[in-house]
Amino acid sequence: MNRSDSKYRLYGSPTNHASLLPSSLSPQIGINRHAIYPLIRSLLVASSAVFLFLFFLLYDTKYSWFDIKTTNTNAHNDEAARLASSKAFLLTLPHAHAPAPAPSDSPGLCIYIISGSPRPQQYLTQATAFLLSRTDSTQSRIAIVNTNIPPSAHSEAIRLAQHVPILIPTRRNVTTDDEWTQLSWWKKGSYDFAAVFDLAHDSHCLVTVVLEDDAVVGPAFSETVRRRLARLLASDESQCSWAYIKLFWTHYWDGWEVSVADVLVLAAVSLTAGIVCALVALARLQRRRALGGSAVQAMLLVVFAFGCVVALLVLLSVGKQNWRRWLGASETGVVPSVAAAAAVGQVYSKCHLRGMADFLYARAADDVPVDILFNAYVAEKQVRIYEVVPNVVQHVGLYSSAEVKNKGTAKFMKVSSTFVGDSVKVS
Repeated sequence: MNRSDSKYRLYGSPTNHASLLPSSLSPQIGINRHAIYPLIRSLLVASSAVFLFLFFLLYDTKYSWFDIKTTNTNAHNDEAARLASSKAFLLTLPHAHAPAPAPSDSPGLCIYIISGSPRPQQYLTQATAFLLSRTDSTQSRIAIVNTNIPPSAHSEAIRLAQHVPILIPTRRNVTTDDEWTQLSWWKKGSYDFAAVFDLAHDSHCLVTVVLEDDAVVGPAFSETVRRRLARLLASDESQCSWAYIKLFWTHYWDGWEVSVADVLVLAAVSLTAGIVCALVALARLQRRRALGGSAVQAMLLVVFAFGCVVALLVLLSVGKQNWRRWLGASETGVVPSVAAAAAVGQVYSKCHLRGMADFLYARAADDVPVDILFNAYVAEKQVRIYEVVPNVVQHVGLYSSAEVKNKGTAKFMKVSSTFVGDSVKVS
């Protein structure tokens, strides 16, 4: 049999041989396997290319599935470099710092670093160095509030006293070591912030900023705060309409959720991708004259399902936070916020300092994070909160002092995605 005969026997003849082939292979009612294999190959190659592209694009990118190897290494390296840079900067400063101004001096901007206990990573040293290097100390009052009980046990704060005044707040309760050691980590946080709010209220500051001891500030910090918040600080009336302004926020909690909105988005995009893939496959089969029969319907169904699954995996692997960053331009300036967490760095209204202190003392027994109590205060008083975008404070505390939080897992560390400036080198 010659070559033409072989080919003729394989594909059949409209007049003599169609009846000799199974219906699934007939050109009128079957499917051409020579059209299927390239189609399957194209789908596999395209999907592999997509995920390979995403891998290189998002390698070590937070909130994506590809953030799997180097995040912790980078975080550890940054931590070591940041501490070295901070210590080098502090060595250039005079060893004697001016004493803290008297409360009656009423400075325009008070910046307090709240620190409850030292950590081996010396975050307080890092926070202090960044703040001193990026703040106009002639226009601001800077101090570390040592909330540790006993205060003398906070060795890191004691070492920094040569550069920054150390304040020990007066507490309304819990004054003995035994009482303090019996408290949970959340209750201690509530009492610490309450004590700082009392201290700030008694200092008569026009603007009060409270930073946690594992926060670093951005360039020209004090000038940026004054400029950005000028409108909200213009009068007592405008300042009393809000409780606090967030200088730091994290998109950690903004990922995909089992909610109606997210499920609808995932389903709509996935189904659309599946339909597009099926239509492309249909057009390709038509061009190759391989259309017909139930086998083709099954093939198109497989292609549709394949497209849906790949699209869903792409959406999930990239992460909702990264999609929002790519596809939507976020607001800038001082924008309204409904954020219910993260007290890493905030400006507090002088109208609400005493009220928030009272609220924290009264609700500390709830034993919840202090930032959740802040949100409860806002809801009860019907006041607003705002956020400065881009953020001017970054969270650097890879190691938490709370046992219930992460212990050095950078992938789950809360950081700002909008912070502008170097958070590793003091400048």
